[in-house]
Amino acid sequence: MTHQVTAALEQNLAGLMVMPQRLMQAQIEILAEGMNFMSRRMKAQAAFLGELGQVTSVANLAQLQRNLVQNISRDWTEEANEISEIAHRNLNTLVRLAQGSTGVGPGLRQFS
Repeated sequence: MTHQVTAALEQNLAGLMVMPQRLMQAQIEILAEGMNFMSRRMKAQAAFLGELGQVTSVANLAQLQRNLVQNISRDWTEEANEISEIAHRNLNTLVRLAQGSTGVGPGLRQFS
């Protein structure tokens, strides 16, 4: 029984050591996605500015502006969903780690 408790404690400690690392990985993943998003938006903004130089009428300008607003709205909505998915996936991983699963071990639940 003592060996089992010791093994469970070691597994819990291993899980606790993994959690800060996993939190850092989640933050880096979110930051990287944010940087990729900004890059995509800047390219889209540059394309918009290039198209402004081709405007030949007020109607053409109005359509270009409508497209810009629609694209910005769509891109921000998609980005919010992407960040939410990353956060949700990482939260699920952290919960599993806290519960002692995914290779970290069963934890002390079995002895309580």
